[in-house]
Amino acid sequence: MLENNSRTINRAILPILLVLSLTGCFGGGSGGSTTPPSEDTTPPSTPENLIVIVNSSTQINLVWDASTDNVAVVGYRVYRDGNLIVNNVTGVDYSDVALSPGIEYCY
Repeated sequence: MLENNSRTINRAILPILLVLSLTGCFGGGSGGSTTPPSEDTTPPSTPENLIVIVNSSTQINLVWDASTDNVAVVGYRVYRDGNLIVNNVTGVDYSDVALSPGIEYCY
């Protein structure tokens, strides 16, 4: 449990495997390129330090440290039990609100 001035946050360490994969989009705007830059041959770092915040029996929040890259990291994919549940999380957190009480999930 973490307390701050305005509220109490329950934190739980659950048996969760975090598998976040990076997604990207190159260009897109006026004059943008749709081809990845050829000079980006270094893969980004793996996201680390997953924190699971249990909000209720049907909702958790996942928060992690951002990946780094020599060019850019533009998003993450989040998988639950091996199935893609969100294709492009642009920040470093995700709220899963479609959980069933009493079920163990793997992310």
